[in-house]
Amino acid sequence: MMKIFYAFIICLIMHPVLPADGSAKGSQSEIAVDANVNHALDRLSQKIKEGYVFTAEMTHRFTDGFTKEEVESSGSVWVGAEQYKILTEEQHIAVRNDVSTVFNVRQNRVILSPYYPEDDDFAPSRFIGSYSERFEVVRIDDSNLPYTRIHLRATDPFEMITTAILDINPHTLILSRMTAEDQTDNVFEIEFHSGMLQKGDADMFRLTWPERAEIIDLRD
Repeated sequence: MMKIFYAFIICLIMHPVLPADGSAKGSQSEIAVDANVNHALDRLSQKIKEGYVFTAEMTHRFTDGFTKEEVESSGSVWVGAEQYKILTEEQHIAVRNDVSTVFNVRQNRVILSPYYPEDDDFAPSRFIGSYSERFEVVRIDDSNLPYTRIHLRATDPFEMITTAILDINPHTLILSRMTAEDQTDNVFEIEFHSGMLQKGDADMFRLTWPERAEIIDLRD
C-alpha cells in the first residue's frame, strides 16, 4: 500500500515544491499559526468529518529524492473521513470498513487484505480529514488568490511525511494542489481538477471488477 501512495501523493500542487525561503522545511523563522484561527483546511476537515466526500480528477508526479527520476500518472479520487478510493488505468484501490481492496487491471486480479490505518503513511485522509492528528499548520499564505496556501509540518519526528503544502479555495473549500516531502527527500505533487464536495454514501467507495477476475483474500 505504501508504494501506491508514492504514486498518489505526488500531484497536489501546481507550483514549485518548496518556496524560496525554505519554509516548507520547517525553518526556525516560521511562526506557528494561532490555534484559534478557523482557516480553510480546518473548515474542509470539518466538512469531511460531517460525512462529505472530496472527489476530483487528479494528475500526480513522484520525484525520487536520490535519483531525481520522475513517475507520472493520473486518475480519479474519492476521499472521506476514514475511507478513500482511487482509480487509475493500472489499479483500482478502495479502503473501507477496515478492508483494503486492490484490483490490478492488467492481471485481472483482486487482492483483499486487512487495513491498518496506522501503517498507511500516505492515506489522503491524513492530509484532509484528520490532518491535525499528525501535522501542525506553520504558515498560511493568501498571496496566491483565489487559493489559500497552507503549509504543514509533521509533529512526530518519525512521521514518514515531514512537510506538506495544500492550496485550497477558501470559499468553496475545494483542494486544487498539494505537495508533500518525506524523510528521504522524495517529493509527491498532485493537481486536482473538477474537484467537488458531495454528501457521501456507502456505494461511493465500492469497487467492481470483471466476473472472471482472480480473487486473493488475505483476510483472516
